Amino acid sequence: MKNIDRMTRIPSRTYKTAVASFAAGLVLLTTGPVVDAAARPKATAKRVVPGTAAPTTTLAAPTASTAPARKNMVVGTISEPGGLDPAAVPGDMTAQPSIIAIYDQLVDTPWGKSPQPGLAESFVESPDRKSWTLKIRSGVKFHDGTDLNAEAVRFNLERYRKSRVTAGTMSVIKSVDVTDPMTVRLTLDKPFGALPDLLGSNVGIMVSPKAIQEKADILNRQPTDAGTGPYILKEWIPADHITVVSNPNYWGNPKPHLEQITFKVVLDDQSRLAALQAGDVQSMVTPVQDTANRGVKAGFRLVEAPASFSSAIFFNNSKPPFDDIRMRRAAALALDIVAIGNVLDDAAAPNQGFGLWPKDNLWYSPSQNTPGFDRATARSLVNDYIKSTGRDASFTIIAPNVGSAVSDALRLTVKYWSDAGIAVKVVELPDINSAVIALATSQYEAAALGVALNKDPDPTAFNALSSTSPTNFSRYKNVEMDAALDQGRTAGDQATRKAAYARVQDLFRRDVPFLVGSSGTLHILSAKTVCGIEPTGGFPAKTVGIGNC
Repeated sequence: MKNIDRMTRIPSRTYKTAVASFAAGLVLLTTGPVVDAAARPKATAKRVVPGTAAPTTTLAAPTASTAPARKNMVVGTISEPGGLDPAAVPGDMTAQPSIIAIYDQLVDTPWGKSPQPGLAESFVESPDRKSWTLKIRSGVKFHDGTDLNAEAVRFNLERYRKSRVTAGTMSVIKSVDVTDPMTVRLTLDKPFGALPDLLGSNVGIMVSPKAIQEKADILNRQPTDAGTGPYILKEWIPADHITVVSNPNYWGNPKPHLEQITFKVVLDDQSRLAALQAGDVQSMVTPVQDTANRGVKAGFRLVEAPASFSSAIFFNNSKPPFDDIRMRRAAALALDIVAIGNVLDDAAAPNQGFGLWPKDNLWYSPSQNTPGFDRATARSLVNDYIKSTGRDASFTIIAPNVGSAVSDALRLTVKYWSDAGIAVKVVELPDINSAVIALATSQYEAAALGVALNKDPDPTAFNALSSTSPTNFSRYKNVEMDAALDQGRTAGDQATRKAAYARVQDLFRRDVPFLVGSSGTLHILSAKTVCGIEPTGGFPAKTVGIGNC
């Protein structure tokens, strides 16, 4: 990859495309809440305040579906999941539309709302905050015809507790006990108010115990009868498409509106738009604002989801050069985020402030340690590192190949690093899953991916920064950070939690375990015949239809 002499050499439109794709197309799906939830029978689930009576959950009567399954649909997607077994794949699969289609979670976490009943029709915290009781919804069957009950839930949660991929996330749960055929009690080692959000993530996905036992190692690729969702997996052709067909016995509302959905993988953003214009796909997702604008001008409908992720550059803190804080800080100080945002017409870039959460997020807090653009100090740190270690100030950064726009964005970033005396080589990997595997196995020096912006701060912070988390891909370890994260998890009031996460951000900006850039959103373009597209943070596979939804 060649360096650019001046950032104005790349056309302005290409810059706009680059930054948006860099912010959204390279998202590392850390375990977080579901960003695409189906409409459920309405319910309210509240935490028990010590000394008060336990609240009850009241469900409204389900309404009949007004639209029968009647048509097929093709959706152009950015990538495919690394697997379909939530206990086997690092990262959060719940943002993948095919996963949302075939599986349900114990708890729904719709964007902008409090956690809602899913497969668990109620979830109640005990007065002493040391346990949660889940009442499992009756009448739900897995695709293989077996019943969802308390034992099936216990089986799944114990499996997540033992999986090397999810054990760290589940470490707060001390035991899982069946108290009656449709009730499960989760005993915690310490209070954890974000448990409903946790059960709305990967570890809340319920998989048929029969399918787990019978399919064993092939479950990750062929969970044909494993879910409870509105659609059943028909086939998965790797790197090409995933096809699901409607589940005639789906328990929830709305019922599936389509007979079949095919999620077609189209890596390049422009090729995806061309497929929509040609009628080869009826809907598509894009992280690129410019593409969304052109789609609207072409007559397509646009729905924009809330910002649910931020671009990130992960540093491997366990290997040179980023085992040295001087190089991590130099890499941060070398980047002029405001100038980059201006050139790329990206208003969200300056809003991030080198923190885990953007400035308009509830959990954001300012800090005197926030890295700002300072090329002179960056150069000084680089020179000091070279002099004291005898090593070169160079590294290789990996990035998945999701189109030319990402390459352009990296060229700009590399140019800033070069101006500060840091030599960088860019290696493009075949896809996002290859990059995730490289991070999970620590086979990298730096990687361009991203972090989820979860509704509750715990998943974002704990998964990325805790020394016990399996998705702490930067291999960052700090006992002060662990203590702040623990306080944020266990505190019972928002003021204490906010203070804890302010401390998390102070330490993050001081130690720079990785960089967080512009927050991003997902744009969904669709033909005018498509309905049921909701602004939920991901493609709404459970509600989409053609015609009357």
